Parts: sequence; structure tokens; C-alpha cells
Amino acid sequence: MINDQLIEQEWARIAFEFAETHSKVLSCVPDPSQIRLIKNADEVYEDFRKTFPNLEVAVVEEAVLKTEEVKPIWREFSERYKNSVKDYNFGTLLRRDCQGEYDSENTFIVVRIIFYAIEIARQKEGCYSSKIQK
Repeated sequence: MINDQLIEQEWARIAFEFAETHSKVLSCVPDPSQIRLIKNADEVYEDFRKTFPNLEVAVVEEAVLKTEEVKPIWREFSERYKNSVKDYNFGTLLRRDCQGEYDSENTFIVVRIIFYAIEIARQKEGCYSSKIQK
């Protein structure tokens, strides 16, 4: 059991550091739509929108991503990137509302490729445009 706890603590540390880095990047660039999260971002975006054409990304409800009907679709989507996206299946914190902070009320856990797919869509679809005007 100690190993399980150590593994969970290490996962939590990595997830927190990743979220902290993403938050810093978002806060220091004038136009978040210009951030290149991964080299194959365009491919991931096209595949994401082909697979989930109507998924709202500005505000994402955890329950919508984790229904029994959609879990296998996400699993298949994720596996397509196991050889091209580093740490594609690592647990990662996703903000429910992209205008909100990384805090306990605005985050939930997804695998990293889902994080990338949604964040890339947020960038490309103008979800950060209000930040540019500030």
C-alpha cells in the first residue's frame, strides 16, 4: 500500500507542476491562441472536431466527458496518439471554465491528450479572445 500512496503523490506532483506551467504560459502571452502546445496540434484538433464535433470547450462539464457512452470513444481517440504525444495518458488537470483559475472548484482530472485536444480547441475557437482585449 505504501507504494500506491507514493505513486499517487508523485502523480499529483506531476499534474500540479504541469498545471502550474500551463497557467504561467497563459498569463504571460498576450494572445493565448498563438501558443503551440504540441507539434501535431493541428492534427489533434482536426481529429478532435471530427470525433466530437459538438463538444462545448469554453466550459466543459466533467460528467459530459465521462459518460459510459463517451468513455470508449475517448479511449480510442487517446490511443491514436500513444506514439506521437509524449505522456499522452498521464493524468492532467483540466479547467472546467477556461476563463477560470486552476483551483479545486474549476479543475478535474483527464488524460493529457484530452487536455491537449480541449485546450487546442479553446485556442483555435477563440475562447481566450477576451483575454486579448484586457
